[in-house]
Amino acid sequence: MDDAPLLGHPETRPTRDAKFYLQWLLRFCIFGVTGSSSVAVTRAILHHLFNLQAGSWSYLCVFFVAELFVYSIMLFLIGTILGQWRFFSMVLFKMWGWALSVKTREKCRQRLQEE
Repeated sequence: MDDAPLLGHPETRPTRDAKFYLQWLLRFCIFGVTGSSSVAVTRAILHHLFNLQAGSWSYLCVFFVAELFVYSIMLFLIGTILGQWRFFSMVLFKMWGWALSVKTREKCRQRLQEE
């Protein structure tokens, strides 16, 4: 039986230096900043552009859908500005890949894997 350990053997795991941990700290900060600020941006968009007031069911439904798009756009933009384009592109590809055609999905997958 060919059992692969979940965590791998210490000699086969890649070494994790300070750069690795700083990169992941940056990524977590990007997720945090994007998550909290996208809610504020979505609220402002719904209030100023669509004149919807918080508290109604229609507001909550529209907010949920709008937040998905605003969060995705902001995650990509903030991640790209802070030098994490590839990582956040993969996150968004996994998030929205189901909505792409098979041909477009394959082009995106190849593009993300080639660099």
